Amino acid sequence: MRLDEIPEDILRIMLACVNIYTVLSISRTNRFFHSLSGDRLVWVALVQSLHRRGFVNTETPLSISQMTQPALVDLVKRMVLGPKCWRPPKHSSLSKSFSKLALGGQSSTQKNVVEPSSQHVIHPDNVNLSKINEARLLSGGKYILLSNKVLECWNLEEDRLVWAHEPPSTDWSVGAFAADVLHGGEEANVILYLFHWMLDGRAESQVEILKLELCQGSSTTLLCQAYPMSAESYGVERVGICGSLAYASVSRFHPADGSYARTAHTLYDWDSTSKPYLGLNSNRPFVIALTAQHLVAFLDPPNHDGPELRVISLAGIRGSGYWSSAIEPNSVDITQFPTVTSTNITSGITPSPPWLRTLYVHQSPLDEDVYRIWARWSGFDGKGVLSGYHMFVSPDVVLRPRIEFESPTDVSGSYAGHALKRADEERYLVYAPGKNKPVASLDLPGGTPLAHVSPYSGCVTYTEQVVRVLSFT
Repeated sequence: MRLDEIPEDILRIMLACVNIYTVLSISRTNRFFHSLSGDRLVWVALVQSLHRRGFVNTETPLSISQMTQPALVDLVKRMVLGPKCWRPPKHSSLSKSFSKLALGGQSSTQKNVVEPSSQHVIHPDNVNLSKINEARLLSGGKYILLSNKVLECWNLEEDRLVWAHEPPSTDWSVGAFAADVLHGGEEANVILYLFHWMLDGRAESQVEILKLELCQGSSTTLLCQAYPMSAESYGVERVGICGSLAYASVSRFHPADGSYARTAHTLYDWDSTSKPYLGLNSNRPFVIALTAQHLVAFLDPPNHDGPELRVISLAGIRGSGYWSSAIEPNSVDITQFPTVTSTNITSGITPSPPWLRTLYVHQSPLDEDVYRIWARWSGFDGKGVLSGYHMFVSPDVVLRPRIEFESPTDVSGSYAGHALKRADEERYLVYAPGKNKPVASLDLPGGTPLAHVSPYSGCVTYTEQVVRVLSFT
């Protein structure tokens, strides 16, 4: 039986079970499949699947079921390209594919200062603005994690404190945190770095990994370990978690002159009861990110030729004999692990050392076997190069370059590649990928220097006397 001989109802069910990239591809074959691929019920099923997997922050399953087909297509388009008011006038070919499926969509007029389409506010007690408090909207859009000296979890719709972490004592503070929200959105695994200063001027710190039951407001400790801080350690600058693996990255400086040396990384396998720790190092400073199957490393160039993106299989890392029962920073050179694929980023721009590195890896909402990588290599003067790649993980792992350009500011962690740069105490500038000039600006009055952009929705979360979540369309 040919595909076009299958009853339409069966074809609709089949389309609702594949990924969005497949639906877009089928829509280009002929008029019949173009019409069928634009069916509203097909898109309701596709977007509800994205919601269960944490890609949708601004809608509920009920509201998704009531949306029109153009609105559903526009919602997915916003995940890939960012909010309309943040986009430059020219769109990609993928954007055109969405536009053909969306019936009667219209483009919006670009404005300098963009207003949020909606906002939510929560009211924590005793927000300490003398510290840099970071608030993040969790995947699914229902909960917020807030580092208000202690880590707190809030229900956004109900403006209700759900859970608060209990530190070893009141003089401990949150240095960094990250969360991996599980499918369904009511559970999350969280890695938390805590520290406090002792009377002799030394820092004491520890890493905890917790499982949060968000609907019940309870937590279970999966791992808790003191983190060794040497005299040249600055502190944990970044943590991450994906599945049963997590990592913490610590900046280190030369003790003689205080100049930047490199970053040490520790992997945590919280599901292991015997040897859960693995320290990583290299004579080339690097940053890392985790996916379900791979570790992505972004390493400094060995001979000023350009930095390197390297993909390593987690199966190879897990199966190695380097894991330890105690934290041993810098124990294994990362180059000892077999590389699945790698590429050198070559450009005509070489930032002035010492170099800074930023790396984000996001799964595509269109295809679960594709990831988007954003890697920025810059100097202390702020000038840098931002490179975008697609990583295909099936059937073989392939890195394919998308875009590379001189970037005036760091990428904010959004899938679309937008970046926020603080212009003054109340305004942020929005930069689109490939653009050296801002495409929009946001007013965030009274906010702290940290404004978090959700990867797929473009929601901006920031802290002042309250915590605000701004949505843009």
